[in-house]
Amino acid sequence: MTRRQPEPGPWLTNLGRSVDVGSDGQRIAVLLREAIRRGALPPGTRLVQRELAAVLGVSRIPVRDALQTLSAEGLVTAVGTGLFVTELAPEDIDELYGLRLLIEPALAQWIVVNCSTSERRVLRSLVQEMDSQFAAGDQLGWSQTNFAFHDRLYASARRPMFARIAHQLLTLVESYSRMATMYLGGWTLSQEEHRVMIDAIDGNDAATLEATLKIHLERAQADLVHFTADVAHSRLTQSGDAAAGFDGDSAIESAVERFVAAYATSMDLPSAKQVDSGRQ
Repeated sequence: MTRRQPEPGPWLTNLGRSVDVGSDGQRIAVLLREAIRRGALPPGTRLVQRELAAVLGVSRIPVRDALQTLSAEGLVTAVGTGLFVTELAPEDIDELYGLRLLIEPALAQWIVVNCSTSERRVLRSLVQEMDSQFAAGDQLGWSQTNFAFHDRLYASARRPMFARIAHQLLTLVESYSRMATMYLGGWTLSQEEHRVMIDAIDGNDAATLEATLKIHLERAQADLVHFTADVAHSRLTQSGDAAAGFDGDSAIESAVERFVAAYATSMDLPSAKQVDSGRQ
């Protein structure tokens, strides 16, 4: 397969402006973080610098910088001489949700006190949006809005250190949470709990908000621990990638290209292929 020489893509520059970051490494970290979180780069995907650099239209240096950032965040793991999207074992899921249970319910009192009227409207509108997505069977859209709801909820506490850790934990489990939503369901219970949370905030009821967050997280914890255990068991019964003729380089390239195209579209940016055609 013929590779073009890596060049900085205009879509990458525009992406950087849209997320208010400076260097190519930071922009690529933003894009890859979103690709991992949204499941475009699933757990276990091998991340090859030269492949990513070719697809993204940059040199390997900013890709290396981005991967180092994601490694520090726990989203990327070194295995031998390679880098892979972090895979979480059932015990990892259990531990991460244990941490979430320590942090997120503790924010309830501050959320009730500090959540502004406009933030309460936004949170309620996100729940209503999830209702519409549920009715339409839009699982991916629901997962995206669910992430935004929890992120906004914790930010409204005005406790930036708590919110930062909560966001990182939420990001670490997000791709698994999305898979569980698709395969296990649980939308109805989640939505009921989201509505109880909103009503508790509007009623300045920190105790109910805290209790509901605990129920919400404990249920997700149990579902995801069982889900990842089932996935691990299924893999043991399947043949390896090599035996199945799996082409890792092609898979990562196509996955990144699909995500770049989708991400560019959602942000009204030119896609990588549009940029390429403009060069010809």
